Amino acid sequence: MTGGRDVCWTGARPEAHRLYEKRFYTRHRNTYERVNLGTTIHIDLREGEVRSLMDLLGGHPHLVRIALYHVARGMSLAEVLATAATDQGLFADHLKHLLWELTRRPELHEAARQVMTSAEPARLRTDLAFKLVSLGVGQLRGNDVVAACELYRRYLGERLPVHGSGENG
Repeated sequence: MTGGRDVCWTGARPEAHRLYEKRFYTRHRNTYERVNLGTTIHIDLREGEVRSLMDLLGGHPHLVRIALYHVARGMSLAEVLATAATDQGLFADHLKHLLWELTRRPELHEAARQVMTSAEPARLRTDLAFKLVSLGVGQLRGNDVVAACELYRRYLGERLPVHGSGENG
């Protein structure tokens, strides 16, 4: 690498690190403060587009990074949003892994299905709530559990059948 590229990478690295910390803080506080994503990765998103992405992904740093990487490489944000909760979308491998984790444990499967398909926060046993939150698919709202993000609610809600129905999603 040339010296100029090294300086550019070094100069960009602290900014990217601060951006990651901001997204992580934003996700755990359940607030959507405007984050200047365009400057760091050289794309231009309007306020509404950032909000749509954050609403779908819940501010999940890894998923946001994947989406923005593909947008920066030419994929439209509309396409990212439209295919996100499908088996061909950008997050398919991640979502399939979560689905596999949930379906191999019957009690967790049923608890996740209840959370993902309910319009209201679900009251679960403490151990099940803890496991869903630990897995990252749920968030606590007082003593109740809600889907951690709209992406999980859409994907898992469609693919977690009533246990014993014979479907595998």
